[in-house]
Amino acid sequence: MEKKIAIGIHSVVDWECKWDTGIFCKIAEDYEIEDREITPVKNICSERDLVISILASMKQGRGSELFPETNTLVENFAAKFSYNTTVGGTGARAAIAVSKLGYPSVLQMSSCNPVLQELLPDAIEAIAANPNASGEIYPHVSITYPKGVHIKTKGLDFTTPRENRVLISCDPESFHMPVLENFADYCRNAKIFLLSSFCEILDFQILRDRMRKCRKMLGKMKPGTLVILEDACYPDQKLRQYVNDQLHPYLDIVSMNEDELQDFVGKQFDILDPEHVLAALRETYEKMRVPTLFVHSSRWAVAYGKDHEKYISTLTSGIAMAAARFRYGDDYGKAEFEETLKIAPSEKGIRFAEELEAVSDRVSCVPCKNMEFVSAPTAVGLGDAFAGGLLIDLAEREFPL
Repeated sequence: MEKKIAIGIHSVVDWECKWDTGIFCKIAEDYEIEDREITPVKNICSERDLVISILASMKQGRGSELFPETNTLVENFAAKFSYNTTVGGTGARAAIAVSKLGYPSVLQMSSCNPVLQELLPDAIEAIAANPNASGEIYPHVSITYPKGVHIKTKGLDFTTPRENRVLISCDPESFHMPVLENFADYCRNAKIFLLSSFCEILDFQILRDRMRKCRKMLGKMKPGTLVILEDACYPDQKLRQYVNDQLHPYLDIVSMNEDELQDFVGKQFDILDPEHVLAALRETYEKMRVPTLFVHSSRWAVAYGKDHEKYISTLTSGIAMAAARFRYGDDYGKAEFEETLKIAPSEKGIRFAEELEAVSDRVSCVPCKNMEFVSAPTAVGLGDAFAGGLLIDLAEREFPL
């Protein structure tokens, strides 16, 4: 099958930890962590710092990405739980998502090791951006905590307001994420190119070099290729703004989740308040300077800006793919996707969509599926699955839209 989908650049080995409230509470108890200490730690130099930062995300029901000082810290923490070894990275997971529905893709990989080579589906043509990489494995640990978890110790007593995930890694290959300038040679027939994961690069000088190479790469893509950037939670908002400043002339769409939207505007708000959401959309869109902005949340997904109404089916496909992963984890395919597509949206989502579209003619909003019946949800990788859902819809459409 013709490869219409090109994806880059991140690929990692994930250790998906199985949540255990008892184990986690014991760790917090052993470190004698108190409620007054719960705030994100900027420099995570110990396991105690790491646990405090995880607790800060859990208390707010937020997702986050944490970068401890050493890989040993990451591995030792993960060893306290049981975990599954999977493929991670937004690009790699999106490629896997589209392969589940029968779509081949070309994936530019930042890492290339035996575990990734074994786990990636055959439908993905994997191109190593750094073929001389060491082959070492630096796991990206994911902690998925459920809604309603009661964290109770001598110093702590709170309940998580929603399910979410925390990602933890110290991966030098990601910190130096290479960019293959001639990637266009591998995807001459691609209609869509998904970019992601520049948040992994923490050094400005390295990022500056990668942005230069990325602009050259994008300049070589076939004219008319639709380019999407999936945003992320950057530990430094200045780096996030720099990436946008460097890439926005080449981008058709920037996509982000609700946590990333709130980080961008620098404040928390109720994601079911249409006035607050609209204000954040306007501010972000003006600063991003791209034709169209996508934002996806647990309740809704929106397209804001140019031709927003043309992306309703695209958002619908993204929501269904994310919901299928929420329900089944990695164990879903075309049948589960199509079944999930038919699930009714939530009443709160429907009401919000109607209210948001009533106050702005620059936005299209699609409510998310009602997932309250799912007893053991998967929270990690939902944004990556959403991106995959966008790609399969766009791959079947004619450009320009």
